[in-house]
Amino acid sequence: MAKEKGKHMSKWTQALAEQGIDCSNWKHKGFERVPADVWEDLLYEINKAGLHPADNFRAYRWKDGLHIAAYKKATANGCCGEAQWWTKSRSGDIWRIGCNYGH
Repeated sequence: MAKEKGKHMSKWTQALAEQGIDCSNWKHKGFERVPADVWEDLLYEINKAGLHPADNFRAYRWKDGLHIAAYKKATANGCCGEAQWWTKSRSGDIWRIGCNYGH
């Protein structure tokens, strides 16, 4: 299995890397403290649901609302369809993740 910065990469992380997407460096204004594995989960869900094109990627941490204002703003500014999921980060925190999709 490929390694990234001394750690084993999941199959999904490796597949994203092959497409030129490095979630460890994937920053979105207003969401700078979202862990890479949460972004990976979001991209996985988008791909699984076939939501293309997708934009307004967002996430907030449930326990303390980290990034919730930016999350709400991104939701309100999105186009057409909206999708949301729950995920658990590797550190054990619950996150709400979402995007907008379509034209």
